[in-house]
Amino acid sequence: MQQTIGWVERPLKKIGLDNLGAQQPCVMIYTRLLPGITNVTDRAAYFGFYPWFMRAFERRHPQASETQFRETLRLADCLMTLVAERHAIACGEDIARHSATCPGRLTLGPVVRDLQHGQTVELGRYADRSDSNPTRYFKNPLGGLGQYYLGPLRDEYTVLRGDPRKGVGYWLENGAPLADAYGAGLDGDLFFAALDAGGVTLGDLDDLAIFCPCSLHSPAREAAQTALISLFLRDRSPHGVARGSSLALVLDYLKQRAGAPTEDPVKDFLASCYTGALPEGLWTTPERLLAARRGWALYARNEMLSLAWSTLFKNALDALDGQPKPFANIDALAAWLVTTPAFQERPTATFDDLVAADLADAPALDAIADPDHELAMWRTLLAANPPSPGEAARLLVRLYCRWRDEPSDAYRELNLPPGTLSGYPLTLNSLRTMATNRWAGLAADDWFEVLVSDVLVTHQRIAIRKMGQSGEDTLMFRSGDLGFFVHRDLEQIVETQPRLRQAFQILRDLGLTTHETEHLPRPTELGHQALQELVG
Repeated sequence: MQQTIGWVERPLKKIGLDNLGAQQPCVMIYTRLLPGITNVTDRAAYFGFYPWFMRAFERRHPQASETQFRETLRLADCLMTLVAERHAIACGEDIARHSATCPGRLTLGPVVRDLQHGQTVELGRYADRSDSNPTRYFKNPLGGLGQYYLGPLRDEYTVLRGDPRKGVGYWLENGAPLADAYGAGLDGDLFFAALDAGGVTLGDLDDLAIFCPCSLHSPAREAAQTALISLFLRDRSPHGVARGSSLALVLDYLKQRAGAPTEDPVKDFLASCYTGALPEGLWTTPERLLAARRGWALYARNEMLSLAWSTLFKNALDALDGQPKPFANIDALAAWLVTTPAFQERPTATFDDLVAADLADAPALDAIADPDHELAMWRTLLAANPPSPGEAARLLVRLYCRWRDEPSDAYRELNLPPGTLSGYPLTLNSLRTMATNRWAGLAADDWFEVLVSDVLVTHQRIAIRKMGQSGEDTLMFRSGDLGFFVHRDLEQIVETQPRLRQAFQILRDLGLTTHETEHLPRPTELGHQALQELVG
């Protein structure tokens, strides 16, 4: 009886994990296309603020201990976020230009909104990192710097050095000039006076409004704006060229779209990269940006592949949920799973017939708005929960047919070292191999049995390898004395986050694009100048 109770205990909930390793090529691609921008480095201002703070603190407190530095840095982090939130309120605007994604905003934002004239916010109440402090803004000892920005500023831009354990500093060659440029136009004495006082009023926050991230493109901050534009777009190292090319590609896309309505700027951008088309016609991309566009097209293609495989895996787990299923092996389990209601929406034609039909009827690649385009399949999978396994199968067929005549290595332009993807069974390269060698000639049910068996075996392989490498148990299903059973539910399929939302935000912070809500941003005059500089 105890055994049975153990088996039927509700599975753990899990989302966001790359259960099949199919997202790994996506990560490799966007990491190469946007080096130095991560999914948590959203605001351009902080790339200058932290070096400036270090240099300003050093000048004011040359004999300070590491503990004093960390305590003051945390106070500064809190003050910066409070200023930005207050500025949004004072301007009557949403937080996007001001305090969005500032460190600790979820804790500190309500503090500003509740603050009344005559009241004081004690910075230490939120900066104190003791575990007993319920109002702590951040646990990392170096706050937002340690959690988000230190890695890129140290490893990509060589502006900072050190680590949270041994201490951090800035390099004189790159860090000092950036810090000095960022400090131009700021009243550093007023900022540090507020830190020394330990508390601020609404009036104090208003007096420090120039520290809001939105001020980067104000006339008083021209030196900071120029330095940060150079940091992101004018670096001529290989990584810098890749980053600058991607940012320029976004600017060129926005220039050609001319403020068109949008529900999702990132999805629209990726759709145009993948198809080489705009809703208004073909995208005439500058020669220098074609490699970047091909890179983002490859990312979109691998993302669709990943979501198709994840859809099959989620439906398999949903069907397996409940009492253990007494099958001898995964092939037998897969044969049963495809007969369950979770897989009732599956094709009835043979794999070869599906390929022939797709080759005959698929819309042209540049037919970006066609409802039968793979881009529409992508949106359909994400819109449903659970997503349709039949739609996932259609997408697999489409991706194979669309690109079956290209050179053998889909990832050739990445120049990956040999064997880089050998541990990941579900890639664009393996899709062609499976479709050509394993799936050809299969009846519909036989093909689906192979698909389901492959995702289950792949998950086991990826999870067991991860357990061996890190000790982390990520298995979603297991086998026991009573059969196969679900250990963790997969609540939904998830996309990768390719850093493009951060890229859009950084371009806006730098004053290179306008701020819009329901329309695509437009390049500003400065944005047009930057684009022209990059494409020649």
